[in-house]
Amino acid sequence: MIGQYGTTVTIIRQTPGGYDQYGEPIPGEQVTIPVPGCSVQNPITSLSVEAGAVTPLTQLVVYMPPGTELVTSPSTTPDKILVNGTQWNIDGRPTQLVSSATGRKGWLQVPLKTTG
Repeated sequence: MIGQYGTTVTIIRQTPGGYDQYGEPIPGEQVTIPVPGCSVQNPITSLSVEAGAVTPLTQLVVYMPPGTELVTSPSTTPDKILVNGTQWNIDGRPTQLVSSATGRKGWLQVPLKTTG
């Protein structure tokens, strides 16, 4: 892995707040969870062309320490990740790496993206 080791990133989590009179979810509190000891890889930027509009798309991979838990379910508000002052969306499913030699859990590989 090439990148910055020992970086603290922040998980931004929206807690459930219940439901309104129409049964629609109401956001609760926004909670921040610092995660020290992460490895932040170098970002990759490309251009996305949709409906004639060109939008820059930047992707990044963060490796988080074993035991880090993220909310990624589309049925709830997924976590966002704050890296060096930029807020990122989780892009797909994080991968729990496992040592082939020992079977122990290793880094949590988290693909991230941001547009704009």
